[in-house]
Amino acid sequence: MAKNCNFRNYGCGRNLTHFKTRENLANRVRQAEGRGTAIRDKTISALGNLAGYLKENHGHRTLEKCTPEQMAGWAQHLRKSGLSASTTSSYVSAANRVVELVGRKDLRLSAWKEGLARGLKYSNEDRSISPVERDAFKEWLSGKASLTGDIRYEALSHSIDLQASGGLRRRESIRTSPQDNRPEDGRLFLGRADGTKNARPRESQILDPAAFERAAAFQARHPEFDGSLIPANMSMKQYIGWLKDVQRAYEAETGRKAPGYHGNRHWYAQERYAQ
Repeated sequence: MAKNCNFRNYGCGRNLTHFKTRENLANRVRQAEGRGTAIRDKTISALGNLAGYLKENHGHRTLEKCTPEQMAGWAQHLRKSGLSASTTSSYVSAANRVVELVGRKDLRLSAWKEGLARGLKYSNEDRSISPVERDAFKEWLSGKASLTGDIRYEALSHSIDLQASGGLRRRESIRTSPQDNRPEDGRLFLGRADGTKNARPRESQILDPAAFERAAAFQARHPEFDGSLIPANMSMKQYIGWLKDVQRAYEAETGRKAPGYHGNRHWYAQERYAQ
């Protein structure tokens, strides 16, 4: 996305205290993510808050002069602002989208580390897949990989581990590249390239970092999976279709109901809640 923005003025103005600059940046974010006006309005508001902080505390009003330390200072300012957790978290998310857009990923903030995360949502309804069900499915996948020589089955097994280890959604678990995006301090940052919902940046606490190391090693052995856990010769739509075929084949061959991929994310949520 950054190539669409001239770094001198982001292709739409440099001074964040100017409403038009904030509006243009927000519109670029909205267009890039294919979203509605709500994200534009949140981005304008977040940039306004950031601009005021930078002007008052650091004497400038641009992302070009901004440093990671100044962004951390803004996060501290938000913590003390009296704004709701929902608002401060959305401000951080909006700022992360903008800095990614203009090629300043070094300015991204972790809402969790900065104490601005909204917190876990929990439902008493347990829709998780048990480890026994998950292991049975993975054992079947391993057998199919050995029988057919199709390494997509092995790649899918790694995706399932990422779902259970990091609470990744199905799309995230196949779009992310563990070889390029590994957990840091037990947390994983996910962005547009990782297939996040509505392209929203988010972060997740990792239960088993070794699962990402194993997946990264798999990618290193198989260059056709460079960049994601989807083979290079398949589109996302084709691969999702194949995943559904795999579930149907599992049910036909074993007589058992195939575990839904989202159930691993529910299991992760249960484990996190228990902690």
